[in-house]
Amino acid sequence: AKMDKIFKQYRDVNIDQVVLYPRSGCEFTYPSDEWYDFCKMFVSTAAENNLKVWLYDDFNWPSAQMNGYLLKKYPDKASQYIVVLDDGSYEIRRKMTYSDILDDDITDAFIENTHQRYFNDFGRFFGSTVLGFFTDEPSFGYASENVEGKITAPYYTGLNEDYEATYNRSFSGDIKENYEDFWLNYYKLLGQRFKKVFISKVNDWCVS
Repeated sequence: AKMDKIFKQYRDVNIDQVVLYPRSGCEFTYPSDEWYDFCKMFVSTAAENNLKVWLYDDFNWPSAQMNGYLLKKYPDKASQYIVVLDDGSYEIRRKMTYSDILDDDITDAFIENTHQRYFNDFGRFFGSTVLGFFTDEPSFGYASENVEGKITAPYYTGLNEDYEATYNRSFSGDIKENYEDFWLNYYKLLGQRFKKVFISKVNDWCVS
């Protein structure tokens, strides 16, 4: 009843779109059945008041973390990064507070528990009341951590093999020799991986 009253007040002052945005201070645990039940009520009440809804695809930001849910489900899928050591060699480490959005399993689980879950619950409103999803700063740039005095950069499993296959050069050799195009080539591969594993998958779901 309170939600219905607020939505009518919005319409009275010509507000016709709202964003369903879970963030710090939310009364419900995200994600939980209680949260999803609330969303169903929110969207159906918005429809009754001829309000359009945008769905925020996560809790706070960056998107594809699900308030730590994905790391709990996939504890071995924390994001990866390399640390370049003083002798020119490198180590691969994991950032245990950020899920690896360059990993297929993480993206699949993210879509299943956000986009698909919402569609399963109130798909009849998609394209009418629900206009779309808003995503907030999904980025592999959050993957690496600062290590004093060292170069660090995001990494995905198989990046070194992709580098050697794409550029016909030694991955470890180019790091050690500080090859002038190494980081340009490296970040091109990261961008391509991000597009393939995350952006294209989310886009394909939305289009389908």
